Amino acid sequence: MSEMIERVAVAIHNSRLTRVTSWDRCIELYRIELRKQAKAAIEAMREPTEEMLIDGTQDAGAGGPDKQYIKEVFQCMIDTALKE
Repeated sequence: MSEMIERVAVAIHNSRLTRVTSWDRCIELYRIELRKQAKAAIEAMREPTEEMLIDGTQDAGAGGPDKQYIKEVFQCMIDTALKE
């Protein structure tokens, strides 16, 4: 299980108003379901928005990487987060 999937699953758990127990005390079936939800959320982020690409190139300054490069790096990072 990837560290990022686990982080997002815990964040989903912690965001629920009905949370009455800590992540470590939850039953495994519940944690498996939240990990599936976390993975789906991360997968939805794989395609960066235009605003993200613009900000990524502007932060690099003049002569920095173009949008395509920023997109490829971002997607590589997301793909790594999704590895199990």
